[in-house]
Amino acid sequence: IINCLSAQMTEKEIFEKIKKSSHYNAIEKRDEALKLLIEAKNDSKKINYRSGVLNCNEGLMTMYVFKHDYKKVIEIAKESEKILISTQDVERLAQVYMNMGIAYLGLGFMDEALADLKKSVKYNNKSKNNDIKHDQLSNVYQNMASYYENKQKPDSIIYFLKKSIEESKQMNDSSKLYGASKYNNIIFTNLNIASYYTGVSKPQRLDLAEEYFNEVLKYKDTENFKANSVIFYNNFARFYNEKKDYKKAVEYATIALSKIMKAQRASQKQITYETLYKAYDKLGNKEMKIKYLELYTQLSDSLRSLEKSSINYSNTQIIEENKKNFKEDQKKTWMMIAVIIIILIIIFGIIWWKHIKKTKARYETIIKNFKKNEDIPVLAESADNKEDQTEEKLIDADKNKNLDIPEASIQSILTYLDAFEKTYEFTKADVSLSYLANYANTNTKYLNEVLKNYKGKSFSKYINGLRINYIMKLLYNEPKYREYKITYLAELCGFSSRQVFTTVFKKETDITTSYYINQLKNESLVPGENPDL
Repeated sequence: IINCLSAQMTEKEIFEKIKKSSHYNAIEKRDEALKLLIEAKNDSKKINYRSGVLNCNEGLMTMYVFKHDYKKVIEIAKESEKILISTQDVERLAQVYMNMGIAYLGLGFMDEALADLKKSVKYNNKSKNNDIKHDQLSNVYQNMASYYENKQKPDSIIYFLKKSIEESKQMNDSSKLYGASKYNNIIFTNLNIASYYTGVSKPQRLDLAEEYFNEVLKYKDTENFKANSVIFYNNFARFYNEKKDYKKAVEYATIALSKIMKAQRASQKQITYETLYKAYDKLGNKEMKIKYLELYTQLSDSLRSLEKSSINYSNTQIIEENKKNFKEDQKKTWMMIAVIIIILIIIFGIIWWKHIKKTKARYETIIKNFKKNEDIPVLAESADNKEDQTEEKLIDADKNKNLDIPEASIQSILTYLDAFEKTYEFTKADVSLSYLANYANTNTKYLNEVLKNYKGKSFSKYINGLRINYIMKLLYNEPKYREYKITYLAELCGFSSRQVFTTVFKKETDITTSYYINQLKNESLVPGENPDL
């Protein structure tokens, strides 16, 4: 209990410190504000106060963006992202990604900037708090306009700036926090559009710029205008420089400078010094021109040095992160490949095991038939063989109905075929349909019809079946043939080549020649086990 109370007190103290830093920031004591935020963040880490760390990070990111210290912004944003990514805190995630987008824009990493700004839009659209959503979307669209300014796409620049104003107008006027933010955003975005038409648009449109400046003037007497007065006076000074009204340009730039001195805003000082030295140059005041040119050059060199340092650091950081991400992606890819390979091995193993089992069963059926002194059993699983068997059954049902062959001729042909099979005439390589017709003392038409109706086969299947059955029985009964080359076995049973023999052997038996021979060798069958060949 004491520890819990102590932690609550510490959290309360941290909250007060963060609140005090906001007050310092508001009255432009930014160094004191930065110091308090860093202290509060360290205190939060010590007691594992996550909300405190996130609150401090939000303040620190805003301050470092203001100071153009983009390397710090990215460091802090990534720290917050790690904490928030697994939560439902979409508003904070949206803010983190917007800050990262701003930092990458400042460093010139355009692709990374756009990616993070799009993430910010995505998470903002998930927010259920309309004021937060519209406020942050207004800011995101302003930064997307900056992205397209860098890409030199005028239509996209104006499109997103106008979208920013639309989002701001949807915010609640009566809200103490977001009512002020609403008009602050409207003023700032109108200034941006006016500034675009003044210094970026080609051709320059000073008439349109003046329209948007007049929109800003509607808020001149409000607190919201005061918050943006430096930016307003600087933009008006640049506008009058472009209009060649150099006296008015000096007037507005001098007002801006008097306010900047209090705020100590380096980037705004740079703009003011530039405007003043250009205006005094046109007015012919060399002394004032040299003064502000020197101030502008010194400040530009200082800011350039700071930005170069940030870019070099962040460039190295991004390269390292890309390497890390590449290694992680590579690791995931290899893991996925390994899983796929394992799955394929398992599938292949199952298929192979089924194939081995099926082949073994087929072999055992053939051997069982040989032991009974029967021929190779007809394949029952092949689609072609099923058709052959169906055709054979139909023929057997009524063999002679459709045959225009005398009974005596049929009987004669069958007698010759029986003799042909017993004398192993089929093992001759030159056996053809004509040869067999002459042997059976008939013509090829009659022979074909008898083969189809009484043997259930075409001539080639009939001869191939006899030859394969012969060589398989020979190998089964005579072990010495198992040692002969397959080419010799092919010639022995009448085939013209080894390739034709092995193809027909597999088709007739559903097992390979080498498998059959090896199985016979492994089982060491005794010669003469089946004497009736």
